Amino acid sequence: EKIDTSKGNFPGRGRKPLTDTRFHHYLNMYLGLQKSSNIYCATLVQRIIQNFGDEWYRAELYNTFGFGRKTGIELPGETIGMLPTPGKKHPNGRLEWSTPTPYSMAMGHNIQASSLQMARAYAVIANGGYLVEPTLIKKVIKTHSDGSREILLDHTTPERVASFPKVLDEAVIKEVVKAMKGVTKPGGGAPSADIWGYTEAGKTGTTMKIIGGHYSEKSHFASFLGFTPADKPAFVVMVGMDEPAVGFIPGKGLNHFGGTCSAPVFREIA
Repeated sequence: EKIDTSKGNFPGRGRKPLTDTRFHHYLNMYLGLQKSSNIYCATLVQRIIQNFGDEWYRAELYNTFGFGRKTGIELPGETIGMLPTPGKKHPNGRLEWSTPTPYSMAMGHNIQASSLQMARAYAVIANGGYLVEPTLIKKVIKTHSDGSREILLDHTTPERVASFPKVLDEAVIKEVVKAMKGVTKPGGGAPSADIWGYTEAGKTGTTMKIIGGHYSEKSHFASFLGFTPADKPAFVVMVGMDEPAVGFIPGKGLNHFGGTCSAPVFREIA
């Protein structure tokens, strides 16, 4: 379905309407992701909220993609990030979830996630819909004095892999991957992520960092997440650039966009 993306007027965002980096009259889902349209994504979420409610939307982000909770990686001090909760208040007394929150979350604002959480969320799409528990340790093997070996810990067992919950249907994944494949093609946000001889699927991310309690226009975190081959992925890669230089590169675009500075690194690694 074509959706009108010429206006960025959403409830609760009167002072600062949502905008896109480029103007489009109408976009469908494939073009909405390819063009990285904030307005398109917010419009979809507006329909979700109208039909299923705020709690349903938050539960999907928590249960399906693992935002707002630890991944279980073997590292001390892992953050849960920040996933707003309807009715819950910040320490300053303001509500975490206000009227414009779901529309802001649709474009990556009002939510905080670690790189590992982001990579796991993309893995759900890459692996056929399973929410995996990532690990740094493959196996722990003890070698005895007689030369025999004892497996103390094994994270590769079929039983462990089978324990990962199925959280997303293949039909949904197929459509999302189809849209993500357009991101790295001409007209997309990251043509420099295109890997010669292979298919790939991915998405750019360009976030404003919070400086002094406000979103900064000069400090960004620019990323590209993707996987290849697109239909039977071998791995998921996340590339993040912390505070890339703000500026315009002729023939390339704005340097602080994920599609400009992080996408070429993804291509080389992948």
